[in-house]
Parts: sequence; C-alpha cells; structure tokens
Amino acid sequence: MEASGIHEGSYPVQFGWCGLDLEPSAILVKPEPEWTPSLFDPNAYEMHGISYDAAHTLGEDAEVVAHKLNAALRGTAVVTDNQYWDGLWTARLADSTGVPILFGYNDSTNMASTFRDIYDPWCLDRRGSLFEAVDRFYPHTHRADEDALRMATRTRMLIDRDWSEWLLARPAQQPVARRPFRLR
Repeated sequence: MEASGIHEGSYPVQFGWCGLDLEPSAILVKPEPEWTPSLFDPNAYEMHGISYDAAHTLGEDAEVVAHKLNAALRGTAVVTDNQYWDGLWTARLADSTGVPILFGYNDSTNMASTFRDIYDPWCLDRRGSLFEAVDRFYPHTHRADEDALRMATRTRMLIDRDWSEWLLARPAQQPVARRPFRLR
C-alpha cells in the first residue's frame, strides 16, 4: 500500500496485492473530499512517485476501491510489512466510504510461524541466498503492486523448491530505473 504520508491524517493512494502465482494487482485511489492536498506529504511523492494530482485524476472512487479490495481479498489475511500503517489506511478507507473491510492483515514478521509446516527444508537451507536473489530481482520500489509481488516472492521462495532453484539460477541483471507513476 502507498499513502499520502506517514503522519496523522494521511490516507491511502494505492493498494496492491499479489498471490503466490506472482501476478500482482494494484488500484489507485481517488482522494475523498476530506483527503486534501494539504495532507499529502511531498516526501511521499519522492518515495512512490504518485502525486496528489495523479491520484485525483487517474484514481478510482474510494468506495469502488473498497468493494474491489473486498472482492479480491475477502476472508484472507494479507501479508504486510507494516501492519499498523496499512491497517490505519485501510480503516480510513472504510470509515470514509462506509464500506466494511472484509479481510485482515498478517505482519510479515509472523510468517515464519504461519508457514512453518509447509516450508521446504532445501529452501530453508538456502534462505540467505534466496533473500539476496529476491532483493536483486524484486527490489522494494514503494509501488503497491511491485511491493506486493516482492512480499509474495519472499513467501514463495521458502515453499516452492522448483521456483527457488529457478530464482537462484537466474543471471544477474541491472535494476530498472524507476519512472514517475503513469497509468498502465
């Protein structure tokens, strides 16, 4: 998830999610009337490249976003790298739209216990190299869909030996330079 900033009154501007199929999805949120430009921290744009104007012009109505999120994620526990802020911004979406959120969050630090029974021992033995490969090929970009993909790869690398072998065998490549947000 990306937001207008990390401060009181900040609000969501982009939600992203990705399953273990590694097919990410994202949705840009049009700010609600009370989500004003004055609450949009300029440093947020520096982080994720999404401006208030881009969210306002290209984003979908917040109520539509809430319904789409529920349709895609209903009954799941979404893995997050910051349960506090992601939960706060999701609650802000629910409060602003009146649409109850039908999914929850599981902090990524709890994943070891969540998936312990299905981890592949071969993958666990190589987790240091696997984390390095994920960092190389799936960098933390502060784009909701790309960061959701990164979170999914960090789970899949420990349960899918074939995929992990492929990941470790991939030749190194130069990271792609980030571009400003554009509608894809």
